[in-house]
Amino acid sequence: MRMTDSMERNPNLLGAERAPDFSLEPQESAAQEVQQSVELGASVDAQPAPKPIEVPQELPQAVPQTLQDPLIEKIEAAMTKGSIMKVYETLPEDQQQAFRAAGELAARELRGVIGTKRFVYHKTLGIIRKWMHSLRGKDRAYLEQQANIIYGRVARMHEEQRNSSVAM
Repeated sequence: MRMTDSMERNPNLLGAERAPDFSLEPQESAAQEVQQSVELGASVDAQPAPKPIEVPQELPQAVPQTLQDPLIEKIEAAMTKGSIMKVYETLPEDQQQAFRAAGELAARELRGVIGTKRFVYHKTLGIIRKWMHSLRGKDRAYLEQQANIIYGRVARMHEEQRNSSVAM
């Protein structure tokens, strides 16, 4: 005996009155609705089309070389040393510009971190990781490895900076 047969005989079975009737009639598609509205003389443009979302594509402007701090230049040199330059050279021109601009921003942030007495591991590594992960489509493990290598170079710079300021 099927459950629906028993429910039809006794509607109070299991506290349910009647099972809902699900019809399998095809529903009209959006194209058919538009066609019908055109045939009836309704304007297709009666509702305003939603405006597309505008995403700003502005890149941070590069800092002119004449205004840069020598420490920032050292940081940038440490960031661009090694195999990351091979990856950079394989990028298309627009991605190279975006990666370079993000790197310059990261170098300025790292300059602020190096200038402090207390060198925070997570903050420094976070800045470098953010810059490294701006390379879309690259191996995540490779980017993490490169971020750790660059962190080591920046940490050495911080030590040198701190030791030189203490010696004075």
